[in-house]
Amino acid sequence: MTINRGALSVFFGEIHSGSQSGKGDNYIVCAYGDRRPVSSPGALHETVFLTTGLAMTSTLLLWILALILVATGIVGLVIPALPGIVLVFAGLVVAAWAEEFAYVGQGTLVILVFLCLLGYGVDFIAGALGAKKFGAGKSAVIGATIGAVAGMFFGLPGIIAGPFIGAVAGELLVRRDLPAAGRAGIGAWIGLVAGTAAKIAIVFIMVGVFVLARFL
Repeated sequence: MTINRGALSVFFGEIHSGSQSGKGDNYIVCAYGDRRPVSSPGALHETVFLTTGLAMTSTLLLWILALILVATGIVGLVIPALPGIVLVFAGLVVAAWAEEFAYVGQGTLVILVFLCLLGYGVDFIAGALGAKKFGAGKSAVIGATIGAVAGMFFGLPGIIAGPFIGAVAGELLVRRDLPAAGRAGIGAWIGLVAGTAAKIAIVFIMVGVFVLARFL
């Protein structure tokens, strides 16, 4: 009897068939040491087939989950309400898990964690520098974030103008100086756009690191 053990490595340590050993015993030794008897070679085949199917199904589900997380994370790069980089990182970890970290190991995951943290750091610094350069306060930054979310419902014009309008409105709530609010709006908008561009670049690097680790 020929059995493909590749898909069963998580479940079994050894597979014994009486027709092979001549001892008449049919059993499966689980990876954690427990011996499970099987009534016949036919039943052994059936058990192996069923477990292989379960293993393949779980792997497929993990890959689907990984793709959903990565896709949602990419969308989240332009929607401040979603933690885009974290979702992409989670998706890559799930993809590595689907293959039991056989190709993407600890070293690659450490690099991905570093890039994830770097993305948030760059985003924060870009926003802070943009605000400081043009005199934007906290209210302008919050307004730019709200404007970015609201702008998503108005297509490309909303995505471009939403952060600026939100920043100006947020600044006007604090001080009734339209020219100053306009400058603050520009600063908050520049900071938001620069931070988003940096996060997109870092996410592409993260995916590239994963692909290189997986296929090279």
